[in-house]
Amino acid sequence: MSPDDPEDRPAAHFNHAGASIPPPEVVDRVIRHLRLEVELGGYEAAEAVADEAELVNVALAALVGAGPDEVVAVESATRGWEQVLWAIALSHNWGSGDRVVVDRFAYASSWATLQRLRDALGVDVAVAPSGPEGAVDASEIVGVTDDRTRLVLVTHVPTHTGTVADVAAVGAALAGRDVVYALDAAQSLGQLPIDVEAIGCQVAFAPGRKFLRAPRGTGVLYVRRALAEGLAPLSADQTSTTELSLTTITHRPGAGRFEQFEHSLALRLGMAEAARFALAVGPAEIASAVRARTEQVASLVAATPGLDLLAPLPLSGIVTFTHGRLAPEAVRERLTIAGVRAWVSSLGGSPLDQADRLTRPAVRLSPHYVTTDGEVELLDRALRDLI
Repeated sequence: MSPDDPEDRPAAHFNHAGASIPPPEVVDRVIRHLRLEVELGGYEAAEAVADEAELVNVALAALVGAGPDEVVAVESATRGWEQVLWAIALSHNWGSGDRVVVDRFAYASSWATLQRLRDALGVDVAVAPSGPEGAVDASEIVGVTDDRTRLVLVTHVPTHTGTVADVAAVGAALAGRDVVYALDAAQSLGQLPIDVEAIGCQVAFAPGRKFLRAPRGTGVLYVRRALAEGLAPLSADQTSTTELSLTTITHRPGAGRFEQFEHSLALRLGMAEAARFALAVGPAEIASAVRARTEQVASLVAATPGLDLLAPLPLSGIVTFTHGRLAPEAVRERLTIAGVRAWVSSLGGSPLDQADRLTRPAVRLSPHYVTTDGEVELLDRALRDLI
C-alpha cells in the first residue's frame, strides 16, 4: 500500500494543513529505526545511526536556506517557539519597558505564550492591524514598532485563511532596527519556498506534520547564529552543552544549544527524509502545484450555491468556507461520508483575527501537490451534494 497512491487511500485527503500523509520513504525510515531499537535497544540503535542523525539538521537547514548550526529539530512548532522566546526574554532581561509586536493571525499557542510572557515579565504585547482583505501588511507592522520593540512575530500563512504574507517586505521594513524578526512558518514549510536570509528573519519555527509531510511529533527551529550565540536556554543538558559542571555551563554553538537529549530519533530521521524528499521534488515546483490546486478548490467552493469563501484568492494551500444552513461540523461529517477528509477551523485557532473580524468557525480544505484530479472530482461531487 502506498500513501501516495489515491487508489490505496480510504478517502480523498484535504487536510494537509492539519497533518499531511507522509511519503512511503518517510514511513519506512521511521519503522526501520523502531525495529532497530527493538533489535538492539534504544541507546545502541542511536549509536548505530549516529552519522545519519548528525545529518538531520543539515537536511532541515537546506530546506530553509540556513547554516546547519542554525537549525535544530524539535518536537513541535510550539516547543521551538517557547524555547527561543523565553531564552531571548530572559537572556536580555525583558520587562515592562519592552514590547513584542504580533500580527492578528497569530496561532493560539503562539499567542498564549506571549500572554504568559506579558503576565510574568510585564512585557507589552502590541497587535498590528490587518491590511486589506485581512492580510498581514508590512506598513502596519512597522507602524506599531517603536523604540521599545524587541521582537516582531509574523504569520506566513494563517491557519484559517490561506492568505500569504509578504514576509520579505516585513524583513526589509525591519532591516537596520534592533528588533528580532520571528516567522511562524507552520503552514508554509513544505508548500512554499523559504529562504530565511532573503526573508530577513532571525527566528523561524514550524511543525513537520503539515505540508512538509513529516511524522507528527516533529518540528523545526531556526535561530540565526548571531542571535543564538547570546542566548541561554531555560533548560540545558549534556546534549545542549559542551561543558556542564558544578560551576560552569557552556552552551553548544548556534542553535545546537536548543538540542535536547530526550527525543524520538525515529521521528527525526523520518523528518529529515521528508525534507530531502521535498527538496528532490523542488520547492518551486511544489509551490506552483499547490497554488494551482488551491485555485481549483476555491473555484469549486465559489461555484457551489450556499457556500461562502472566508478569504478571496490568491490563496495557497488553505481554502475555508461556511455553509448557509449547516454548521461546519455537520458539513465536515457529510464530506467524510462522501469520502473527503476536511477539517473545521475553530474560533480558537487564530483568536485575535477571528474575534476582531467576527469570523465564524469554518470548514477548511487544504490540498497539496500530491492532490490528484480524481480527488478534486470527488470533492466537487461532495460539495454539490451539500446544496
